[in-house]
Amino acid sequence: MSGTSNAPRSASDQLPRLIGAAILLVMLDYGRNVLIPIALAIVLALLMAPLIRRLRHWGLGRLWRSPCCCCFWAFRWRG
Repeated sequence: MSGTSNAPRSASDQLPRLIGAAILLVMLDYGRNVLIPIALAIVLALLMAPLIRRLRHWGLGRLWRSPCCCCFWAFRWRG
């Protein structure tokens, strides 16, 4: 066998990993107010991209593409 061992790790070997996970969780908790809007913006951009592309193909100007797309999705989600 080459270099792999199934021996249990000591607590001192696992401590840096545990501290790193705790720091990551704290950073994600404090960054929630920033990360959620960024993730939502990415999802909305991905949803709007095909319609924006279609409106550009139809010759609609840049000024009108985004408002038309936003209105379309607002009415669509409203039911």
